[in-house]
Amino acid sequence: MALSRKQKRWMIILGSILLLLIILTIFANSIISNKADTFLRTQLSKLDSTQYIIDYEKIRVNIFNRSVRVYGIRITPSETLLEKTERSPAPPPVIEASVDRLRITGVGIMAAIKGNAIKVGTIRLRDPGIVVYGKGNLLEYKSQDNGNGSLFDSDTTAGGQFKGAFLGSFKIDNARMAYIDLLTGDTSMASNGLNIAVEDIRISQAEGDSLTQVLDIHDLSIELASHHMELPGGFYSMKTAGLNIGYKDGSFSLDTFQLIPAYPIGSFSKVFGKQTDRFDISSGNISLSGIVFDSLMNRKFIAEELVITHPHADICRDKRVARDMSIFPKLFQTAVAELPFQLSIGSVSTFDGYLKYQEILEGAKYPGMVILDKLSMDISGLCNYPDSIKKGQAIHVDAKAQLMNHSPVQIYFYLPIGNHAEYFTFHGYAGSFPAVKLNPTLENMVYVEATGGTVNNVEFYGMAMKDTAVGRIEFIYTDLAMSVLKKKKEQEGVVEENKFLSFVARTAMHKNNPHEGKDPRIAKMSFVRDPNKGFFNYFWKTIQNGIIVTLTPGKKNLAEDMSWAEFKNDWRKVLMDDWNALQLKQEKKNKKKK
Repeated sequence: MALSRKQKRWMIILGSILLLLIILTIFANSIISNKADTFLRTQLSKLDSTQYIIDYEKIRVNIFNRSVRVYGIRITPSETLLEKTERSPAPPPVIEASVDRLRITGVGIMAAIKGNAIKVGTIRLRDPGIVVYGKGNLLEYKSQDNGNGSLFDSDTTAGGQFKGAFLGSFKIDNARMAYIDLLTGDTSMASNGLNIAVEDIRISQAEGDSLTQVLDIHDLSIELASHHMELPGGFYSMKTAGLNIGYKDGSFSLDTFQLIPAYPIGSFSKVFGKQTDRFDISSGNISLSGIVFDSLMNRKFIAEELVITHPHADICRDKRVARDMSIFPKLFQTAVAELPFQLSIGSVSTFDGYLKYQEILEGAKYPGMVILDKLSMDISGLCNYPDSIKKGQAIHVDAKAQLMNHSPVQIYFYLPIGNHAEYFTFHGYAGSFPAVKLNPTLENMVYVEATGGTVNNVEFYGMAMKDTAVGRIEFIYTDLAMSVLKKKKEQEGVVEENKFLSFVARTAMHKNNPHEGKDPRIAKMSFVRDPNKGFFNYFWKTIQNGIIVTLTPGKKNLAEDMSWAEFKNDWRKVLMDDWNALQLKQEKKNKKKK
């Protein structure tokens, strides 16, 4: 339908008005941008330029959508600061930063003028980069209080003129961070692809208290593509990738994790100066769900579930280096009870894990090793709340694996938290495998070689207190043959058979259990804990004691009071009786010595 002359006239008038408004808006934006640029540069010129220089490329203001954009922001250390840093033996870190674009929208101008509140729609930083320069490891710097207070302390927030503040969203897109050690020139920390998004940030006065500010966040999410850092001490570095944290849904996810030792096996403990475990650890995805992030403010860590896929641990101890006898490791359940914060995790699960433990003994060319493959664990009861401990809170661990890539193994731990006697129990099972599969463990850890035979099954039950463990073990095997090895001269780097000890092993050791027509030999396990060693040494040495009792001649420390089936029916009571009998025996020995 054709427009009338009157309608055309109105269309032209309205179009002209709209065009004029657009021109005026552009003109106004240009004027305000220039004024903002002049004002900002004037304010920056008043800052102390002996420390840092702050500059930017341009600023743009849009009054239509109440937005401000600042491009090419640069914060650089001054020449004076750089010279001071170079001269000082231990200077504080120096920071260099850049932001491709800072955008602020939805500023509540009238609310700010009236002094009621600061309201901002969004703040967004695009491609920020931060580089920190320092001498030494960043994590080893101690905070320095210059007496000037913090920008965020109670005096500066609660005493302000505004009753509250609101920010619709705050975003950082694709941030980069790095730390460069001026002593070595190495980048000892680098993070890439950091994205942070915070929604509905509110700062308000607490009800009935005009001096207290309350911070409330609707949601927070963090993404980090990759991170690498050298850990303090110079013995490990850490790499991670694919970090995602969600505040609202209480989630944490990490795609990969690596703990990388700085020195190879054989050198690590020597450089460290004392005997210690060398850890080479990695994992697939690590995820936590049901995290109550607000509880962190009250020194609590609460989560519903922790799941770790493909954990891989290669642990080596070099026993050629002297031990530090001043270290007294705590048992696992005691360490949980004495954490400096309250912990509650509903369940922990690991899948498809791999664990290799190695020891290098004096005179051995290669480390002896134990390998657990296809390792899975289910852990429950991780809670150290005082009320829960009073009610008998205990950690339950159910672990399954393949021993030396061959035999199925299952181990169960019951670990009461905060028990004054540090009581705990364990039991487990290993299936059938050729004895020669244990040679990677035997040859370089006890200088014994299995030359034949089959381990049919191993089943054990144990009970331990703070310093003494007891148990019983059924170790069933057939046609077991062993040779005792000795080391040749160090420079030759080979082992040979010790014929005399091998003869003793062949003639005195029980080659079968049970012997034909007899019941199996059931061994009583007992071990006094070395206080300078940890939980798993305590556990393994107890089992090792039972295996040796089974193999060696004589009936000392054999359990002949009941069958294995009778023992299993009431094993906790039986082991408590065994423990009490062992304590009584030890008391009598001590009296005789006196």
